[in-house]
Amino acid sequence: MKHLKRYNLVLVLLIVFSFTILSVISQSYLNIPRSYFIYEIFLIIPIAYWIGPIMGAISLFIFLNLDLINHVGLLYFHNFFDILTNLRFFRSHAYFNYYLIFQFFLICLSASFYILIRDVAEQKLKFLSFVCLALSLMTLSVDRYLIKYQGFEEMLAKNNITSTSLKNFSNSLLYSFYIDYQELSSMKVLQTLNKYEKAENIFYDDILLKNEYEDDNRSNIILIIVESLGFSLDEKVHSFLINDLKNDNLNDNYDIKFKNLDAATGSTVTAEFRELCGVKFNDYSSDIVGLNCVPSILKSKGYEVYAAHPYLNGYFNRREWWRKIGFSNTFFMTGINKDSLPKCSGAYKSLCDDIFFKHVFNNVSEQRSPFFLYYLSIEGHLPTKIHSEKDYLECFNQTKTNRAICGNLISNKKFLKSVFSILEESNITNTNVYIVGDHVPKSFLLKSKNIYRDNQVQVITLKSKL
Repeated sequence: MKHLKRYNLVLVLLIVFSFTILSVISQSYLNIPRSYFIYEIFLIIPIAYWIGPIMGAISLFIFLNLDLINHVGLLYFHNFFDILTNLRFFRSHAYFNYYLIFQFFLICLSASFYILIRDVAEQKLKFLSFVCLALSLMTLSVDRYLIKYQGFEEMLAKNNITSTSLKNFSNSLLYSFYIDYQELSSMKVLQTLNKYEKAENIFYDDILLKNEYEDDNRSNIILIIVESLGFSLDEKVHSFLINDLKNDNLNDNYDIKFKNLDAATGSTVTAEFRELCGVKFNDYSSDIVGLNCVPSILKSKGYEVYAAHPYLNGYFNRREWWRKIGFSNTFFMTGINKDSLPKCSGAYKSLCDDIFFKHVFNNVSEQRSPFFLYYLSIEGHLPTKIHSEKDYLECFNQTKTNRAICGNLISNKKFLKSVFSILEESNITNTNVYIVGDHVPKSFLLKSKNIYRDNQVQVITLKSKL
């Protein structure tokens, strides 16, 4: 025990800066944009010295917990208050299980901190408190100095350190929450004035600018938002996904183009509002007013409008907000005869995308009126269902990547091939198809710096030649 006490101060410091140490060690693997330090961590030891070890341990738990919520949430949501708004659905993600596991880790960490620091001599603790405060001021000064240089900003961006308001090696949680609240408040004010920030998109602008629904011979329109369909910066990965889709038979009927979009960061819902309404928005739980969305526009022009998703209709409240933006006909896993529609288990136990899309397409394409079909896939979400070893081996050999990336690529490649086959087999003509990713694949264990970056998503357009 005496031998252990000799190293108490070292162990205390390792505990306090544990997340920084984890971040440095796993920077190549954790696809979570985060700073190396949070300033509040420097206050833990001074709190333990001036207020007491118990308060030091509690503050350690609170600060690390807030840091964890903030940065896990940033995988999908824009800021801390966005995470709180979507907490019910954040809890339904597979990532929430990792968060719960970390709670046990944080409790053990905080308890260990209390046990160790209560035995540290008061004089040593006083000295360490002033050292921590000095380190905090020094880190702040370095950040303020380096941020003036463009090369420093470029380095942060290249290494995925920046996200929303995170701009330096260090970050203040309280300041971030203040900035996030200011941003939320200004956004709410704009919403009350029916003003929304425009989002760069593919579908919304194309439909409105080209006015395809105004022609005498109006085209049918299909929009497919594909879960985690990133645009890869790695040519081997890109070729694996795209090459088999270059279908010569479809070229007779469609002008096919492959491109990419620099999408706004956020969840799948963010991508839905981006493409359907052309705005940066994801507050599906609020009253949606003043939005001029494609479903309502096309319905007013005589189109039959449909939306489909192979999962529960209450998930992300799509049952409600899809109706608010104009979809009068919807297909979900909920409330349909599923005897002939098998389920696929990955991140979600949903209906299989390829079979469900064919089921919906066959129903919709029988309509005489021109139709607009919106389909939102789900199987590309990580962790995906387990594929055959033959599929994985082919992906490994061609892309030189890992199992997580290949799981996503195989799922989305199979779905896209099935969509192309369905279009080829169908007798339907005069139909324009837009396929676009919602966001890049998101995972805790995904080496992505040289594969997916800056939320570049894949876009495929098929414009009818007939």
